[in-house]
Order: sequence, then C-alpha cells, then structure tokens
Amino acid sequence: MAIRRTSLIWFAGLHVAAGLTVVLFPFFRVGATAVFSVIPVCILHDWLHIYCPLCGGTRAVDAMLHFHFDDALRFHPVVVAVAGIAAVWYVLAWVRLFRGKTLFAPIPKPLSVAVSVALIGFWIVRNVLLIGFGVDPVGDLVGFWH
Repeated sequence: MAIRRTSLIWFAGLHVAAGLTVVLFPFFRVGATAVFSVIPVCILHDWLHIYCPLCGGTRAVDAMLHFHFDDALRFHPVVVAVAGIAAVWYVLAWVRLFRGKTLFAPIPKPLSVAVSVALIGFWIVRNVLLIGFGVDPVGDLVGFWH
C-alpha cells in the first residue's frame, strides 16, 4: 500500500510545527509572564487558591525541554506521561512510514479516557494533598493554606 501524498504533507507539517514550538517556546514563556502579570492567569489559582487541572503544565514542558525530568514530574506528571505517549506515537509513525502503511494510527479511545481520568484524578489528589496536608511540590500555594 503506497503512502498518500497528503499523509506525507501532514507528517512534514507535524515536524515543522514541532520544531517551531520548540524554537518559539522560550518566547512564549517571556510573553506569557508579561501578559499574566497584568491580568489574572487562572481563577482557580488566583482567587480560590487551588490548582486547576493544567497548573504546572507549562513549567513541566519547559523543564523537559531543558532535560530536567525530575522537575517536570514535580510540576505535572500527567504532562510528562502524555509527552511519553506522544514520543511513542511519533516513533510508531516513522515505523509505519518505512513499512508503507498509513502514517497516523488512530489514538485508541481507552487511552484518551485513561489520560482524562489521570488528569482529573491528579487534579483532585494534588488539591487534597495541598489543602489537607500542606504538600505542594510546585510551591505556589502552600503559603496560603499552611
């Protein structure tokens, strides 16, 4: 089975987008810091003093880009797990390319559900540990609660 030209274009586009993301990420951090110093970042974080499900995600990505995986896990382990899943999916896409199959295998629904459950579960556990026990690996909100 021959690989369709559109699949190759999408695959090349994926590489361009990933490369631009890595190159432009430091600028995003600087711009986001400037913008969010003026307006509230997150209502849950700033007003209710709890973490939202995605709090720490940007810091986790930044830490992974600097190869500080221990910090990335501390900031948001679900983001690290999703990055690992994406890396496996990427390698499988290359294998599929060399075998002449369709490049993009669909993401299994159970995997999507598992990631969603992990994200919600992490959000609940993180806030219970923060409010109930003063455990705050990120360190942003422990001063408010304890």
